[in-house]
Amino acid sequence: MQQMKTDIVVIGGGTAGLAAALTALEKGAKKVMLLEKRINIGGNSSMAGGFLFGAESRLQKQEESITYKEAVYKETLQYHHHDRINPRLIWALISRSGETIDWLEDQGIEFRLGMNNSHVIRGKFQAEIMQYSLAMEILADKIKEKGGQILLRTGATKILRGQNGEVIGVQAITKSGEDIQINCKVAILAPGGFFGNKELLRKYFNFDDFATEAPLFKGDGVKIAEDAGACLEDYCTMSQHGTHAKYISLETMKNQPNHRGVPGPCAVWINTKGIRYLNESDLPHAPHIMYQHNDKTFALVDDKIMQSPIKMEMPRPPANTSASSKNRWQMPAFKELSPEEERKSVEAVRKELKVAAKSGPDVYMADNWDDIAKYAGINPSTLKVTIEEYNTCCDRGYDAILGKDKKYLIPLRTPPFYAIKMQPGSVETIGPVRINERIEVLDKQENPIPGFYAAGAITSGWCGNDYHLFGSNLGFGTTAGRLAGENAAIYIKQK
Repeated sequence: MQQMKTDIVVIGGGTAGLAAALTALEKGAKKVMLLEKRINIGGNSSMAGGFLFGAESRLQKQEESITYKEAVYKETLQYHHHDRINPRLIWALISRSGETIDWLEDQGIEFRLGMNNSHVIRGKFQAEIMQYSLAMEILADKIKEKGGQILLRTGATKILRGQNGEVIGVQAITKSGEDIQINCKVAILAPGGFFGNKELLRKYFNFDDFATEAPLFKGDGVKIAEDAGACLEDYCTMSQHGTHAKYISLETMKNQPNHRGVPGPCAVWINTKGIRYLNESDLPHAPHIMYQHNDKTFALVDDKIMQSPIKMEMPRPPANTSASSKNRWQMPAFKELSPEEERKSVEAVRKELKVAAKSGPDVYMADNWDDIAKYAGINPSTLKVTIEEYNTCCDRGYDAILGKDKKYLIPLRTPPFYAIKMQPGSVETIGPVRINERIEVLDKQENPIPGFYAAGAITSGWCGNDYHLFGSNLGFGTTAGRLAGENAAIYIKQK
């Protein structure tokens, strides 16, 4: 096995890993090596749009629109009901988050303020929203400028510990299949989540059929941490982003954003018990599907709905928002259409739905509800009662079952009828490695493992039962990476 030597090995080249490596170099570490299993740096972070949470940043102060640390900290604890979170860790991330934005700006990355006072990365041509991959490239270049090494297509396989439990090395495998051992004093684990590992998805979420644009990482980092003696929580968090019609590809949604209204708030959502279980005018979230009978949900529409353009409610700025701040509320992904464009868009979606019903398993079209029930595995009589009950609510103009907004109450009576399989959408798994506020990995006795740090999506304690603060995936990941690099550099000096 080839032997190499460095001070710090960073495992993973996403925002947490890159921030850790660069910060360690800035704080005086002489030798830093970053390992990235894929062909290029960025990880899941490179897929992000560039929204970062930060409190009391320089930019917020300049714009006189400040998110205050203490207020957002208190609100965060209340949101999570103090459950599944580490208050000291949460405070460490929030209190240093604005400083992280300042640090990124000092690296040459430009921001503007966006919705919820988040920081939105600007592109080279001042684009409204640019993917965060731009920031990844800048940070990687800075690491190289300061003498750090980045080894691509090199995946860590094991963290080695010495007689006293301290980190002494990292084993890895190169792109050519060669095993290497990197002797070091610090390992920083930041490999991202595990969307490519159905076993882990089932273990932590009892569900494995998510729509995601995230890279399908196999969760190697979880095993690496466990083998190194890390404490793994018995839960993980899903960074959930609504729901998704399974027959529509994510790429199609991205290029034709009006698909996001399909099947829309006029649909009827049922589970395999034939029960309508949510108010469809509220934007459905991933748990609505994940916890249904047989893990399945169907959205039902009729042909009248599919011929009727439905305008989705877009976020609007508060009435007292200044003219200079209104650009924060712009949502470029949603294009305002003329009536003729709306008609054409609706007809195109209707045609696509019919094609999907003929060619695939994720949409079914029939002229009667009995056939729809048979397709969905539902008792026909139960479905009939559900539809009749719903249509009666529509006729009365009041949803006595779930309180759907009146403007979306359209009865389902015009065949053909459609059943559309739905699936939860998500951008990242979070957890299960336990860390403290110094970003040190804890062992099963909750003691820090000397020289072992972890940051980003693989860690728990900062997200609770659900994703909360807008932009915290990137913001907290980058901040935790900086803290890991900073503390690792101090650890090296003390050795």
